[in-house]
Amino acid sequence: MKKGSYNYFENFKKNIGYSLECSKNVYKTIIEYEDVDMEYMLAETHKIEHLGDYGKHEMTEYLLKDFLPPIEREDIILLSQKVDDITDLVEEILISIDMYNVTNMREDIVLFAELLVKCCEKEYELFEKFKSFKNYLAAQTIVIEVNEIEEKADKLYTNAMKKLYRDGTRELDIIKWTKIYTCFEECFDTCENVANNVESIILKNL
Repeated sequence: MKKGSYNYFENFKKNIGYSLECSKNVYKTIIEYEDVDMEYMLAETHKIEHLGDYGKHEMTEYLLKDFLPPIEREDIILLSQKVDDITDLVEEILISIDMYNVTNMREDIVLFAELLVKCCEKEYELFEKFKSFKNYLAAQTIVIEVNEIEEKADKLYTNAMKKLYRDGTRELDIIKWTKIYTCFEECFDTCENVANNVESIILKNL
C-alpha cells in the first residue's frame, strides 16, 4: 500500500471491531439481565453501531475518488456492507429483547451469546490477517473455525426452536423468542458469509 493512501484493511478491521463490541454488550446484557440498565445498554450499543455506519460511509467516499484501490471495488463495497450488517443484526438482538419486554431469559440464550462473542472474535482475527494476502493459510484456518461455529449455532437454533414449540410455552412467548433466536441465527449466517467473502478475495489476489 502506498504511503499516505487510505488504509481499507484497517478500516475493515476497525468496523468488525464494532461488531465485536456489540456482541459483548449482548452477552453482558443476557448474563446480568436482572441488574442491567437496558436503556443505557441500548444507547451505548447504538453509539457503536453508528460508528460502524460512519466507517462504512467513510470507506465509500474514499473509494469513489480512489484511482487504484488495493482490491476490486465491488469486493470492497460488498464486504463493507456485510460487515455493517453484522453490527446491525447484533444490535437488533438487544432491540428485540427490549421491544418484546422479555422478563426472564431462557437458559439456552446464554449459549447463543457466548457463541456470538466467539464468532465475532474470530472475525476480528480474520481481518487482522486480511491486510496481508500472504497469510492465506492462517486466514483459511480462521474461516474454517467460523464455519464450525456457524454449524454449532445452527444445531443450537434447531434445538432451541424445537424446545420452544414443544414445552408448552405461551403463544406470546413463542413469538418473542422466535424473533430473538432468529436474530442470532441471522448474525451467525452473516458472519459465515463475511468470512467466506474474505477468503474468496484473498484467493483472487494471491
